[in-house]
Amino acid sequence: MSKTLLMILLLGFSSAASATAEPAVSVTEGSFAAQARAIEKSLADGKTYAEMSRAERDEVRTLLGRMANRLEGVQNVEELPEDDRLELFNDQERVNAMLVKGYADSRLVCDKRGRTGTHFRETKCQTVAERRRRAEADQNSMRALQRSPVPQSN
Repeated sequence: MSKTLLMILLLGFSSAASATAEPAVSVTEGSFAAQARAIEKSLADGKTYAEMSRAERDEVRTLLGRMANRLEGVQNVEELPEDDRLELFNDQERVNAMLVKGYADSRLVCDKRGRTGTHFRETKCQTVAERRRRAEADQNSMRALQRSPVPQSN
């Protein structure tokens, strides 16, 4: 639930800031720091974003660091120069996209299948990313089999 709340806060931050009819969002250093700590904790737990590569995790950390540097000493996002504000929101969108994709790829999907020759059902659980990699590997091996020459009989 806390992960969902965190994602809603991050997405709400960007959508509320871009809405023209609503007042400017007041983001303080402390509130961003708390969100960044929660994201860092989720990245480090090894479960929430298990399918994110080390490079993606490092990029998220780098982007969060840049965002923290831009927000340092600022009480409100509106106090930032236009260029800094734009870069801040762009960094935030990249972080959001990476976290949403990483979370979706790390989701565990379980199937119950009947084993051949028995009435026993077997449960097999894989992450979405593992299932995708398996399907791609199966497709590649089928293509390789179709392209290979037929053995000649002597």
